Amino acid sequence: MAFSPHVMHFANKLSTLMKTKPILVHSTPHGGTIHKYPISGGKRYFQRFLGCYLGTCKFCNDFEEASDYLMNVEPSANT
Repeated sequence: MAFSPHVMHFANKLSTLMKTKPILVHSTPHGGTIHKYPISGGKRYFQRFLGCYLGTCKFCNDFEEASDYLMNVEPSANT
């Protein structure tokens, strides 16, 4: 079975994305983390951020949004 060049091009890009691992860009003293990684959106690729604390995660559009999320779900330093 032969695949069209368009299908092969898509498969190659998908394979490349699947090999890309999230990159840790920030961790907090309480154990929260922010990772960045590429996401495909049709013909474009986007940089997204994932903020996580104790297994609860949120996809974010930028680092600031992920950081704000962690500030809201982690215990404050004063408690």
